[in-house]
Amino acid sequence: METINLAPTARQRIIQPYIDQKIPHEVRTTPVSGVMQLRGQVVASNDGIGWLVFKPQTVKFFRKGDGDVTPYGAANVEATDAESNLQRSGSTDGARDMAIEGLQISPNGRLVSFAAADLDNFGTDPTNEDVLAALSGTDLLVDPFGLIIPPQLQSPFLLEDAIFQNLMSLSTVRIELDTSRPFKLGLAKLYPGMAGESMLHSPGLPHVDNAFGFSEGIVWHRDGKSDSDLKLVLELHRNVVIPLSQVTFPGGSATLPAFVFQRIAIDVLGVSVTELGTN
Repeated sequence: METINLAPTARQRIIQPYIDQKIPHEVRTTPVSGVMQLRGQVVASNDGIGWLVFKPQTVKFFRKGDGDVTPYGAANVEATDAESNLQRSGSTDGARDMAIEGLQISPNGRLVSFAAADLDNFGTDPTNEDVLAALSGTDLLVDPFGLIIPPQLQSPFLLEDAIFQNLMSLSTVRIELDTSRPFKLGLAKLYPGMAGESMLHSPGLPHVDNAFGFSEGIVWHRDGKSDSDLKLVLELHRNVVIPLSQVTFPGGSATLPAFVFQRIAIDVLGVSVTELGTN
């Protein structure tokens, strides 16, 4: 008796036509990655404490291909493979259909912009152009000061990226394709990060398969078909207010950043298929 499949998966839908028509084909599991940012502003300071505010905002991932203009901290730059591995904005590599079967959301560092008048507080006024770029929010600054000072600074249970974790608890994600209804994916905190991100507080387990899986999948078609233009949208819905400790230097001077940019990486996992020999 013929078996009726009432719920074909996205993987079946993109691979089965090749099988039915006996077309040689290949399947890959290369993830598609994109990086964007949420912007926070330090609005006030008093007695050594500043207040960093992230207001509601929306950012769109997977709209950028290599060479497209993308925000990077306080600047707009050309996207590289560090921001997107798409060859063209919003599309796969052009020759492949992809079944989206999993999602990861991870912190990807912070960019911190200090006011020009405060740069003197960093010891001798820095003149190296790379250091100036990092202090002005246009290059990645690995923050040795610890912007957030927890009550028990040395506690091994406080080794988390507190800014990222709390932003994700008030953010949602959705997938938008050019002809389908949006796929609302719920709170961003539901989605675990890349392997090894955390042993403590992150959702999921810190190994290579640490992802939220979609068993049914979502089809992302190749160029020229419907649903070939994809946006993954992250939306922060409410204010997040974070007390910051001032950066204090020898001699007693203290400085707070003007803006903090939380970089966020989203990885779309699954399989893609094309005719054999098409690269």
